[in-house]
Amino acid sequence: MRQALPESHERTCRQASESFAAGEITFLNRTRSVSDPATVRPDDERIESLPRLWYLKLAGFEPVEWLVLGFDEPSTADGVAETIQTWLHEFAVEHPIGARPGYLRGAWTPYAVCHRILNLCLLGAWAGGLDEQLSTYLYKNLSFLSRNVERDVGGNHLVENGIALVAGGLAVSSPDTSFCQQGLDVLKQVTEQQFLSDGYHYERSPMYHLAVTDRLLLAVSLLSAGPADVPEWLRTTAEDAVAFIEHVTGPDGEIALLNDAVYGETHTPATYRRLADRLDLTGTTTPELDASGIVRRSLGPLSLLLDAGDSGPSGQLGHVHNDPATVLLWHENRPVLTDTGTFDYSPGERRRLARSVESHNTAAPRGVEPVTFGGRFLMDEPIETEVARTDQPLPTVTVRYETNGTVRYEHTRTLVEGPRWWLVHDAIDAPVDQIVSRLHTAPSIKVSIESAVSLRDGDRRVCVVTPSETAAVQRLETKYFPAFGVEQERVALELSSADTVSFFVSRQPLDRARVESADGSVSRIVVDGQEWSL
Repeated sequence: MRQALPESHERTCRQASESFAAGEITFLNRTRSVSDPATVRPDDERIESLPRLWYLKLAGFEPVEWLVLGFDEPSTADGVAETIQTWLHEFAVEHPIGARPGYLRGAWTPYAVCHRILNLCLLGAWAGGLDEQLSTYLYKNLSFLSRNVERDVGGNHLVENGIALVAGGLAVSSPDTSFCQQGLDVLKQVTEQQFLSDGYHYERSPMYHLAVTDRLLLAVSLLSAGPADVPEWLRTTAEDAVAFIEHVTGPDGEIALLNDAVYGETHTPATYRRLADRLDLTGTTTPELDASGIVRRSLGPLSLLLDAGDSGPSGQLGHVHNDPATVLLWHENRPVLTDTGTFDYSPGERRRLARSVESHNTAAPRGVEPVTFGGRFLMDEPIETEVARTDQPLPTVTVRYETNGTVRYEHTRTLVEGPRWWLVHDAIDAPVDQIVSRLHTAPSIKVSIESAVSLRDGDRRVCVVTPSETAAVQRLETKYFPAFGVEQERVALELSSADTVSFFVSRQPLDRARVESADGSVSRIVVDGQEWSL
């Protein structure tokens, strides 16, 4: 992994590990001064108001990764390695299994245990082995995880469980094939049940797709270094998962922030592609409408993504947002229309806002959520879409779905590609007076509303949005959460009408752009004197 990372990441990890050793601990872009981190517990007043994930990163020994990726070897770590290893020894003593009520929700949460195992393995590989206390502690964590695999939680947690058992089983002084085989069995179940036919992870979050791809690549790397062959099912799934990354990566090299996703929580898409090349995983995939539902389009310097797929698997909707048929837009290598991201997973207004339909580039009846959600991870049911594509007379993708929320409705979104424009048309059948289509811009974008809407990045106009004649246009200030713990202001456009609303996206202003529809479908388009009947 070190060879696949940019030099800037090494500097960042070195600075983070040095700060940790000095008592300044930063996770999720939030820093606390803690002189004795081994004594911190989930209900500790020193980390009061922080999200639970902050503590899990501490209990998962994430600073070990900073140490290993920040310094080539222990002799260059200038006392940082000694400070961190002392913390590990003290933590092992301070947090015995079953020492306090709720220990399974604290230091011994299986998610934290997985990360402890992986980071102890990483430390051992970097330092030339673990001392007796840490070796014993690694085995204790493996034994605990072996009996507490998170089949009740599922999703990406099972991937973490599987790779931790594989890595730990290979790392203990006498390699324990039972741990390793159990981990491979878990990963095999994951590859059979959690990856769609085009290679996308079924939770449909680009961030979590990168996270689980990271674990599959680690499994391939570890097994490639040993005497046994890499199972074909593992190699194939890892290859497809890596190949799919490009379909949820923008021209700026960053992932699309669909569902629960932020920048900086995983390595970059480019890093995983470099690592895959080193492992000779060089396959390709094509997004399928009946699998991921990801649609990519280009128009000169403009690039568009339409997420036409289902919202997620039934029973695994904790990281899903109310964003069916959302669209994202880039100009060259700069984002123009973005998703919202995620501030954190703590219940509250920011969590509600991040998951709400009002924060995404899609349409809905005013004041109505397509699916009821709440708390940190609750969501009532998945949205299942029907997607159709045709190329005549113009390339067209149509997405339809029905909702069963507090107000039931049917939404049809149509994307039409013209000679120098895109048309996005929304029709909603609902017992309401008004529907709303929203477009959220990147913080750098300036919005000018006249007869059409000009979007500028600095002094340069990057595109024009031309609303339908019946749409009322309003400018709003909204929130953007590009990284955990980060909140930025941005501008959104709200287009509202009675039952249909549409807009054109183009590089230059359009003359006499008009769309007609019948029964929710686009029937006629007129732009600059040209006419198309669909």
